[in-house]
Amino acid sequence: MCQAVLQDSPFQAGMARRGILLRRDVNFSSAAHTPEQIDYTIEMAGEVVESLRAATAS
Repeated sequence: MCQAVLQDSPFQAGMARRGILLRRDVNFSSAAHTPEQIDYTIEMAGEVVESLRAATAS
């Protein structure tokens, strides 16, 4: 995995580990994305948020 991605925010790094690459400034969904891809992205974002929450709670 690209070191630049891992050095960005913990959220971006967590998403990249799950196969979702995000830009730093703005991200869009489009007609090119399937409903399954959008659902997967939302699900993975929830996982990342939960993992970050757990990491900061301990």
